[in-house]
Amino acid sequence: MFVVTDSQITVVTTGYFTRNKPKGVWGTYPRAARMGPVEIGSGATFEFKGTHFEVGDEYVAVINAADAEVSGKDLPEDPLPDL
Repeated sequence: MFVVTDSQITVVTTGYFTRNKPKGVWGTYPRAARMGPVEIGSGATFEFKGTHFEVGDEYVAVINAADAEVSGKDLPEDPLPDL
């Protein structure tokens, strides 16, 4: 799990069978770190600090928005505004 705040990015580890329950902290990074770009193909993936992560398609816009916020670009339109 990635937890993004205005000051840092914290990557939290989970168990293989219990992915909704945090087990520990993998690392904490300054907010200036970028998570993308997200590669889309046979599944959405991105590399962060030398490790590859898979992400559900519904989170691609969230990662892009977090990176755009850091770079000062305009935020992308929310593809799921009703959620």
